[in-house]
Amino acid sequence: MRSIWLRFDSIEMVWTTTLLAVVVALLCVVGSLVYYIIRKQSYWKDRGIPYLKPAFFLGIFKGIGTTVHVTPVLKEMYRTGKGKHPFSGAYLLIAPAAVINDPELVKNIFVKDFHYFHDRGGYYNKKHDPLTAHLFNLAGQEWRFMRNKLSPTFTSGKMKMMFPTIVAVGRQFCEFLQQTVTEGEGGCEVDLLDLMARFTTDVIGTCAFGIECNCVKDPEAEFRVMGRKINEKPPSGLSGVLIMLAPNLAKKLGVRFLPRDVSEYFLRVVRETVDQRLKHGIKRNDFMDLLIGMLDEARPNGSGNGEDMLNFNELAAQAFLFFAAGFETSATLLSWALYELALSEEIQGRARQCVKEAMDRHGGEMTYDAIMEMKYLDQILNETMRKYPSIPLHFRIASKDYPVPGTDSVIEANTPVLVPIYAMHHDPQYFPEPDRFDPDRFTPEAIADRHPFAWLPFGEGPRMCIGLRFGMMQSRIGLALLLAGYRVQPCPRTTIPMEFLITSFILYPKDGMWLKVTKV
Repeated sequence: MRSIWLRFDSIEMVWTTTLLAVVVALLCVVGSLVYYIIRKQSYWKDRGIPYLKPAFFLGIFKGIGTTVHVTPVLKEMYRTGKGKHPFSGAYLLIAPAAVINDPELVKNIFVKDFHYFHDRGGYYNKKHDPLTAHLFNLAGQEWRFMRNKLSPTFTSGKMKMMFPTIVAVGRQFCEFLQQTVTEGEGGCEVDLLDLMARFTTDVIGTCAFGIECNCVKDPEAEFRVMGRKINEKPPSGLSGVLIMLAPNLAKKLGVRFLPRDVSEYFLRVVRETVDQRLKHGIKRNDFMDLLIGMLDEARPNGSGNGEDMLNFNELAAQAFLFFAAGFETSATLLSWALYELALSEEIQGRARQCVKEAMDRHGGEMTYDAIMEMKYLDQILNETMRKYPSIPLHFRIASKDYPVPGTDSVIEANTPVLVPIYAMHHDPQYFPEPDRFDPDRFTPEAIADRHPFAWLPFGEGPRMCIGLRFGMMQSRIGLALLLAGYRVQPCPRTTIPMEFLITSFILYPKDGMWLKVTKV
């Protein structure tokens, strides 16, 4: 009996010793991990750079998207180094990032020293998620090749070719709006954010895919539904961490950025569009025509040499970018512009007069030349992008160690570089009373008096937005058509002041853009 108890005691001692060893090992691992994170988040302190104190492991991301919008964090990062150093430090989780607060340094990064900062560091996965391999994300020679191929598609001449198509969609939009307004006595309350998104979806669906989407009339049209899904569920959890901290591993593991159903839908739509046009020789003078002209499959007997042509997935990715980047940014731009016009009868009146005078000079028609003469509308749109830039932050990544001019500091290779344009656009040094909406900030004289890199909604340099001409054209047309026929005013459902939707990186109004619309 005694020997049995001794055996049990021995077993218990072994288990206790083993458990103790496991606990000690776990504590060592956890302690080492904590020490590693603390050391990683001491990077800027060790280099004497002003920095925003990071949350443990989460860095700047604590609360973003759950309790706070990204914009106040951008302002805080910007102010941390302002007047002390050309850039400050922050942490994307545990990865150090440089936050630029000096427009002269922005100029160097975007233009003068572009060879140090030619990539954005965006995630793309050609094999498992081919639509992400578009111009915005591509790096190195892949980006350079695609940029050179696509640049000729956005000339003023190509914009003139697409102009009638956009106006036709705009007139359909106005017909729908007229029916909606007529149904309400003394005007009606409309969520213009939703309506503008349906308008721009129709425009880009037509120009990029040759599809009559009819989203204005049917908000649940499939094209619109898929458009909404693009940013509804960005990668989160382990997938999001892998994409940010270990993108090469994420690619090998097949991590996707886009929802599978969205990717499959757009690939199918592009394939059907290309096949139909090639089979029937259809020409529409739109963006898809221009892409098909670069498609290797389009060459008789496969005569394309493959080096200066696009394959199908590359074509589909550029068409997808044109849609995804174009409809949301233009829709929010128009919505915020109409919001500010609703709050200022004086500015709205000047804008309507600008539209009327330009159209009168062109026989009452909405011609390309008439639109280009509406300079005050440009000022309104520019001021809207100043106050509400659709994308509040530009990204770059250092390709090699960059000695920062005028300092002893170095932005080391592979360091993300953040240009917080929302914060810069709200800096009273460049824009006095930044919360006031004033289109006269963008008269030629006012622009000449300001640092040219203090206003950057489209970026600048070789990687600036390639589609800015198209985006501005569809925004001018949409705004001009609305002002020519309708008046916008606040209504009981209008939120004043507006708040941003916390969960969105793009500057969406939290509760929609409800305004009263009446016939002029």
